[in-house]
Parts: sequence; C-alpha cells; structure tokens
Amino acid sequence: MSYLKSRGFRSRKPEKEGAHVSGPNAFQEQGQRLADRVASHPYFIIGSVALVIAVVVVSILVSGWVRDARSAKAVLLADALALWEEGPKGDETGAADHLKRAVAKFGEAAEKTDGTFLGDVALFYKAKGHYRLKEFDTALSLFRRLQDSSRIPAEVRFGAYEGEAYCHIDRGDVAEAAKVWERYAALSGVTLYKDFALYYAGLSYEKLKDAGKAMEFFKKLKAEFPESPLLGKIADRLPEDKKDS
Repeated sequence: MSYLKSRGFRSRKPEKEGAHVSGPNAFQEQGQRLADRVASHPYFIIGSVALVIAVVVVSILVSGWVRDARSAKAVLLADALALWEEGPKGDETGAADHLKRAVAKFGEAAEKTDGTFLGDVALFYKAKGHYRLKEFDTALSLFRRLQDSSRIPAEVRFGAYEGEAYCHIDRGDVAEAAKVWERYAALSGVTLYKDFALYYAGLSYEKLKDAGKAMEFFKKLKAEFPESPLLGKIADRLPEDKKDS
C-alpha cells in the first residue's frame, strides 16, 4: 500500500500555548511545496482520501491558525507529519520502530488537540499507523470512532470506512469488509465515493461466491453512477442495455 512521500513539513519546536509562531512565511513556503508535489503521489488505499487530508492540513497550517493561540498544537501535528513523511529507514525492525515513533507523535498530537478537527486528523494518521503495524484491533477502534465524528468532512469519513474495510480484508474476513462497504453506501445523503463503496461491495461478494449479491451492487453502481470510471472494470459482468428496435 502506498503512502504520501512528500517532504513539505519540517520540524519546528512548539512554542508556549498562546504564543505566536514566528515566520509564518516558512509555513506558507512548506505548504506550497507540499501542495505542488502531493498531486503526483499515490495516497491511502484506493487513491482518494489522504490527498484530501494533506491538502486540508496544509490549508490549516498556512492560515491564521499558525498565528493564534492554537499555534503550538498545529506545529505539534506538523512535526508528527514530518516524521511520517520521512518514511521508514533500515531493516524491517528499524522501519517498525520508525513507524511506532510516528504513531506515538500522532497520539500526542491527538491528545493535545482532542475535540477539534486537527485532533481527528491526528487520529486518522494514528489509525493508519496501527494498520501498517498490523495492530488491527486498535486501528479498527480508531477508524470506527472517526466514522461518527461530526468535525470531519465526507472525504475523511470515507477514509475511516475504507480503513476499517481493509483491516478486515487483511485479516481475511471479506464478509465483514463487505458489511463496511454496505454501511457506507447506505448512509443517508452521501454520494461522495459511494460508487467506490458499491464497487468494493460487489467485489467482496464475488470473493464470497455470492454472484447474485455482487450483481445487485454492480447494477446499483451502473444505475446511480452511469459516468463512473469504475464501470469499465465490471463491463464484462453487466448485462448489455437493450436497444430500441
């Protein structure tokens, strides 16, 4: 699974709460470098959500937030992101240790920003870290917690459902993964990435050898999202439309 490889954020020492972060232009320059480069990199799981996360975090860090009373907390999250983006170094043990340090930093950032949007962003990355460490119980708990958050936008909420589904898939529990995709597809008023949820639900039921259930989701995908690029992946499964004579 690919993750962002950008190096936009650099470590800065957090100042005392209530102090101003000097040199906001440095944040703007770092943010611009990340924004310029991030679109060319793959992101979390299916290529949708982590880009949104990164761009949203950049927009926060280069806004007035870095100059108000919450500045130290924003810098704390930036430091955690910097460590995450450095990537693992050395052998397998060294890579795991690096990832654990990043997870710990996100945990600290989440505690200091609990109950805020920044806190939920930190929790999302923490969940991703636990997933990569194959600590699925902890990852599942965090992903599910984020699904109920009213502070995160729809893009991030989809990432939380997506993360939960992949925990189940990596455990070999395709049936539970299918239920996650179904839950997302059934959310009231949600259309963003719903075509992906329908597609993955169909694929999951195919793996479970339930062709009827799989076709139900594939047909729903075609009916609700006739322009979705995912239809090309299942064209051979769908019945051809009847043409008027």
